[in-house]
Amino acid sequence: MTDPSVRLIRFGAYKAPIGFDDCDELLTGFRSILRGWDISEVPPDPSIPSAIRFSKRKGRHRWRSTRLPPPDDWTPHGPKKIIDAVADFHYRFLDWHSQEFTDQFCLHCAAVRMNDGLVIFPSVQKSGKSTIVVELAMRGYRVYCDDVLPVDTKTFHGIAMGIVPRIRLPVPPSVSPQHKEFVESRIGLSDRFAAYLNLRDGELANFGESGEIRAVLLLDRQTEPMLAQLSSARRALALSKLINQNYAKHMSPQLIFDGMLGIVDNAELRSLEFSDVSDAADLIEQKFGG
Repeated sequence: MTDPSVRLIRFGAYKAPIGFDDCDELLTGFRSILRGWDISEVPPDPSIPSAIRFSKRKGRHRWRSTRLPPPDDWTPHGPKKIIDAVADFHYRFLDWHSQEFTDQFCLHCAAVRMNDGLVIFPSVQKSGKSTIVVELAMRGYRVYCDDVLPVDTKTFHGIAMGIVPRIRLPVPPSVSPQHKEFVESRIGLSDRFAAYLNLRDGELANFGESGEIRAVLLLDRQTEPMLAQLSSARRALALSKLINQNYAKHMSPQLIFDGMLGIVDNAELRSLEFSDVSDAADLIEQKFGG
């Protein structure tokens, strides 16, 4: 017999539901960061095991799963704040996606639709990719992701997850007043350290939208002031970056190599050295926005 306090929620095309045990505020928080998802409650059924089960005990949000490993910084106590619990769910969700959709690579990168395709920015710590993504959203370009982009293994098209961007706070002092105003007008679930941005219709691609990967842009952020410079990127370097940023580890090394090679050989490869985000976005827009 199932516990009636546990709500089973199905998210889109995912086969297994997720259980929420006496933590409706967490479910509300997670709904707030998703766009274009078909979310529905299913009746309790002991024959349908949940992929993840969330609960709230003594003021802390906890989760358990027989399918997903805990993150490196996991603690059994669980976070107190909703934004931290939602972020925990957010990142487990991405791991879950790679298990459910075995015909997709999953790249740690940001992606923005510009003109007739996607420009992707492979993840490098403190490279400024999330800030650049917000800057491009402010300029009218459609964001596909700021963290993870599933890629179809047959078409090499990127697929939007429909999850709003999550940024660090405070906003960097070097960005323009217009950028700061844009962020402040889109602040959603947040605390003083981080915020989810409630991008509006047209600013964020819905779950399942796809597009051809048109360009791979390697970011090289400098601490000393300089004029942004866009140059050709070496094929071997771009390939290495993509292989390192794919975390769909269920695939064979050969399939991963061939897939990343397929992306590299069908995209424009560029490196962007910059210090100022607005200056960098100007170059990106001139090159890919026309």
